[in-house]
Amino acid sequence: MAEKRQISHEGEITLGNVVIPCYVLEDGTRVLSGNAMQSALKLQEESDSKSGTRLARYMN
Repeated sequence: MAEKRQISHEGEITLGNVVIPCYVLEDGTRVLSGNAMQSALKLQEESDSKSGTRLARYMN
């Protein structure tokens, strides 16, 4: 199991009309919310879970 990294900073990035939460982890890694990215890319339907897993499956 991967070690859970802590968030050191959080904020938002606005792309057009979409606001996507973003984070910087304690090791300097920058990440975007998977769920918000799914929504921004129109990969999310109302029946989908909120976890962002659909985007990960699509990217794979």
